[in-house]
Amino acid sequence: MSSTLRITEIKESHITDDHTAEGFLATNKNGSIIHVFRLDPSGDHIGNNGYIAKRISEDNGKTWSQPQKVYDSNEYDDRNVHGGITKSGRIVCFFREFDAENNSHIGKYTIHSDDGGSSWSEKRKIKGSPATVYGTGQMFYNDDLQKYCMTGYTTGYLEIRFSDDGINWDEYVVIDDRRGEKKLSEIAGAYVGDNRIICIARNNERSTDNQLMQYVSVDGGENWDFYGNTNIPKDHWGTAPQLFYDKQKSLMIAMTVDRRSQTGSNSNDERLYIYSNDANESILSSKTWVLQTSFIRPNPNPHRFYGYPSYTKMSNGNYLITFSDNYKRENGKENASLYQFELFFDSRNHNNAFIKVGGTWLFVEKKYVKTSDEWKLIT
Repeated sequence: MSSTLRITEIKESHITDDHTAEGFLATNKNGSIIHVFRLDPSGDHIGNNGYIAKRISEDNGKTWSQPQKVYDSNEYDDRNVHGGITKSGRIVCFFREFDAENNSHIGKYTIHSDDGGSSWSEKRKIKGSPATVYGTGQMFYNDDLQKYCMTGYTTGYLEIRFSDDGINWDEYVVIDDRRGEKKLSEIAGAYVGDNRIICIARNNERSTDNQLMQYVSVDGGENWDFYGNTNIPKDHWGTAPQLFYDKQKSLMIAMTVDRRSQTGSNSNDERLYIYSNDANESILSSKTWVLQTSFIRPNPNPHRFYGYPSYTKMSNGNYLITFSDNYKRENGKENASLYQFELFFDSRNHNNAFIKVGGTWLFVEKKYVKTSDEWKLIT
């Protein structure tokens, strides 16, 4: 590696009395950035007033337009909004309709836009399989298969969908099915070259021993190996995974938040984490992820940290990251607001490497060489 990951200061992005969360970012061909997300004007985590909204930035996230409605069933909670953008510029949005009053799943759908988000198609139902949600990762492209990919889940079940054009998503493969046995949940994936796909997923068994789990396919998603728990985040229960691959740097970047308050610790200390790894290292082991940085939630309070980071590569080469923090109102409803920062590579240090110390992989700014399973300093 020839550069270090850095982040800018955490900034307020959209602070209101509404509930704004999850979603995805995409950079249009003209350089503008679209953010598509769930907005509930009644302000709660779940509610049948929730709809899909968008906002636009023309200056790499410095300023944003006011949110505008993209889709509203006017009957159900239009939620779990995730997606991405195709090479042609087609924006694809995955979501589900959920009946909050009766706590029941209605259906899973996509909509798409071919004009930068100005207009949107009619909803299209995603057929088959027990998956109810697609995300929390974003859509990605497999260069070998020349297909777009999107991961999905329901409790105990994980899958990956494929599409030639971002519209038809009928093709899918089961990654893991342990319904009734294991609480598999939110999943994110990335294509890392040579027909390899790596996924990280949430284990919804709340324990300090249950970090994100890792799955690997070396044949484009046809077959999958379970690698067990990762070290993301170390010593805490991890949720809301996000994963992407920087092809230029040959580096995977993973993000998650911890919810230590749900395993007996203080919610004020919950953090967002950024890890990285070389794809070849991840093929060998799920425990070699390197912590690049982490920070305490911007609004510490007794309610658990929301998180759900989204990303896009901007015209300036940096990544824009958005996420949500939240709190409980006096009426018991949940507020969630948006924050943002930039992620970039600092190339000033050219002799960075890993070193393994007591079973932990550390990122250092000196030159090391790997001998057997250890990193040794060149003197």
